[in-house]
Amino acid sequence: MVRRGTSELSAERILYEISVELEAGLDDLVPRMMQQMRDEIPKFDVVRHPELWGVLRDSCYGNCRVILAGLRSDRKPPEVGPGEAFAGARASANAGIPMTAMMQTYRVGQAVLLEAFLTACMERRHHGPELDVALVTGSRFLFAYIDEMISQIVEEYAREHERWTRSSLRRRVQIVRDVLSGLPVDGGDLGYAMDGRHLGLVAVGADAEEEIRRGASARGLRLLALSVGDGIVWAWISAPEQRAQPLMRLDELELADGVVAGVGDPASGIEGFRETHRQAQAAYRVAVLLGSCLVHYDDVAVEAMSLGDEMAARAFVQGELKALTAEDARMERLRGTLEVYLASSMNATAAAARLGIGDRTVAYRIHSAEELLGRPIAARSTEIACALRIHRLLARQHGSTA
Repeated sequence: MVRRGTSELSAERILYEISVELEAGLDDLVPRMMQQMRDEIPKFDVVRHPELWGVLRDSCYGNCRVILAGLRSDRKPPEVGPGEAFAGARASANAGIPMTAMMQTYRVGQAVLLEAFLTACMERRHHGPELDVALVTGSRFLFAYIDEMISQIVEEYAREHERWTRSSLRRRVQIVRDVLSGLPVDGGDLGYAMDGRHLGLVAVGADAEEEIRRGASARGLRLLALSVGDGIVWAWISAPEQRAQPLMRLDELELADGVVAGVGDPASGIEGFRETHRQAQAAYRVAVLLGSCLVHYDDVAVEAMSLGDEMAARAFVQGELKALTAEDARMERLRGTLEVYLASSMNATAAAARLGIGDRTVAYRIHSAEELLGRPIAARSTEIACALRIHRLLARQHGSTA
């Protein structure tokens, strides 16, 4: 049996420590990756294609976790990468994102993760030669992994692009994409009137399209529904002109287990067609994070806005709530009481009735919250209410805290 030298053994311990440390910080690292991707790769546009946001995020987490697990073991790229990476490649192909832009996301992610790895190495300068071995070994593995994954996802992208090109839905989806992009398009081939009043939906799930079609048919509503790949459905619902009640919400829409949907606000004309779709995409992102099956944009506009810049949202929450962001039972009680108190127009009696506790208990908790915030709640009531809502959203992401 070949015995490894002391330096190599120490290097392995260093790599193990760093991988554990970086994995614990993924909820900060991944948002940095995504922000840098948005800044550096304009063609990978998650603003115009919000359905890519979730798969991009999952791909970042999936790849990082495989890389960090590899640092702790044999440091060999896997023969087959994480499923989240392939889902990202398919979604990119379906969204019409150039292959080169998709590949760039891996280089950006590599740069962010490598920087974090090098920073962690420099914090261990006292290890001397052992650190040099760890640095070279870890860097070499990271580059090998990214090269292998780019090769795999390019093949997956090409397969999905070929399938999509041959699809009978391609022309209809392309017409809709052109409409959403603001191009002058004749929508007659869609069999759906663009000049009416629309309610947009974005849904994901194995039975999403079937559920939406059944719900629209049962209510006598007009429907345009398109499967845009990997279980993602874009839909627009409108009511016949003779219908007495205006189209407002879809609270009663029953969705099968596993189907998640976002619904926009009702809007008229071709501009309304675009706007309600944008809102539905934003509401869908919030629905995924909150673990809800059906979310309306007008209920989560604040949360949806915060996802435009997650790092800024986290900074806002921390700045407003301070110690209240801690994840323990006491802080959770204080946040819950504060949220109900603000929703009750800062009326302690009304808040107590809604919470099923005494007035004095509410007053004590509010006083405790103000001590932690360092200022009266009334001075920042709007900002604190928004911060509480955003905190709840961010805290649901991969079980993390905001």
